[in-house]
Amino acid sequence: MSVEIKQKKQLFTKLSKLVFAEFDSKKATLIDAFIHEYYSEVALQDLLERTAENLVGSAVAHWQLAQTHTQGFRVRVYNPAADTDGWTSDYSVIEIVAADRPYLINSLTMNLNQRGLTCHFVVHPIIDVCRDKSGSLTKPKLKDKVAKEAFIRLEIDRQGPESNELTLIQTQVHKVLQHCEAVNEDWSYSLEKLSQAANALIDYPCKDEGQDLSLIHI
Repeated sequence: MSVEIKQKKQLFTKLSKLVFAEFDSKKATLIDAFIHEYYSEVALQDLLERTAENLVGSAVAHWQLAQTHTQGFRVRVYNPAADTDGWTSDYSVIEIVAADRPYLINSLTMNLNQRGLTCHFVVHPIIDVCRDKSGSLTKPKLKDKVAKEAFIRLEIDRQGPESNELTLIQTQVHKVLQHCEAVNEDWSYSLEKLSQAANALIDYPCKDEGQDLSLIHI
């Protein structure tokens, strides 16, 4: 076992102790499993730069956001405070729960960069979830359909509470996610049309014998 893996295991043990000390056994078991999955791909150094209390508090805040949604995604943009959110940060935070799609992170960070904002920390696990008809998280049963959802947390330059910048950022994040939805819906349709066009060229080739239609693959 490498030193880094050992240190990360020790950190997760510490986080587990905090979770079971704060929540009842049933809820703690769910949260503890979520935290392990939530931070599994995050670099150890990034985790060690934050207190164990803030690591737990931020993950729990994201877990609570994910408890129910019916609109395809949920977004929260805020400045964490210990008394209201259970954790603190020097940055403003964007939390997202959305169906897993290509281009999400690139689209979001590009848009934030265009606004002159820097992302200082990114958490982006893809987690298998099961939801009931109301959009609430449920424990998967044998025949339940499991969906992959992206849990995205971006910590960006701190925004002052007196401005409406947090609201503007949230509105823009909504637009980016809606655009990603549209792109992905159009993508499969566009590929289908390209495939039809390629097949038409093969079935009804033009008279230019110099064209090698065997190279057309969609």
